[in-house]
Amino acid sequence: MEMTEIEAMFKHLGLKHYESKAMITLFSYGKNTAEQITSLSGIPLPRVYDTMNGLAKRGFVSVSKTRPEMFKAIDPKRLLSLLEEEETKKTNKKLKEMSSIMPQLLKHIKLVDNGHTDIEDDIIAVIKRRVNIRKDREEFHMLAKKEILVFSGDMSWVRHVEDLVKDAIKRNVDYKIIYCKNNKDSITNANKFKKLGAKAKYFKDTAELRCLVFDRKAVSVIIKKYKVSGDFEYSIVNIHNSIIADVFARHFDSVWKQAK
Repeated sequence: MEMTEIEAMFKHLGLKHYESKAMITLFSYGKNTAEQITSLSGIPLPRVYDTMNGLAKRGFVSVSKTRPEMFKAIDPKRLLSLLEEEETKKTNKKLKEMSSIMPQLLKHIKLVDNGHTDIEDDIIAVIKRRVNIRKDREEFHMLAKKEILVFSGDMSWVRHVEDLVKDAIKRNVDYKIIYCKNNKDSITNANKFKKLGAKAKYFKDTAELRCLVFDRKAVSVIIKKYKVSGDFEYSIVNIHNSIIADVFARHFDSVWKQAK
């Protein structure tokens, strides 16, 4: 395989031009000084230090405390894992930004109530009252025909939806949950879900993302708002749009592969 092809692969993984050259050099020749990396890779010496420091901050290379400094690439498998973590964090950050922007966006959008609920309708709606949230959740569960994907926190909501989960699974709906809080209660609730026939995995880096994706056609984003009193309230942003829902579903698929 030619060097240009290997560089292209590194760039596809998110590394810049000099970063790709530096990593190839370290993987090919092992531990090296900045001067040696310049000689072997053709990267200008002033740029080598910037490049290596950047790679070190990301955890891709280790730096010795000797003089001169020696740079060493981490194990390739660990590199892949770090790159996957970076991409997951970027996606989670973007989704979190979407969740925070959505309420503001809704102020400028005229919501149309056409008198019926259809998972394929191209609309956005905000649900706030607890009784409405429960009713809304029931309607979505009943409409789901193929799968329900859930990003969860501590799984404390299990007691509120046990009947809905049972019903969905009876209808052969594939029910998957990713939870990010690995405490005793979460594990207990996850095991309870599994006994119902759902699938549950743990993955810590889903930040504050809480949502349900129904048949890749609709998304319910759950927003937890803290009050000055220390209490909090929930609101739900329902997005009936297959393109947006597919973005969330694809992110779920990616995280599911890494979750345990």
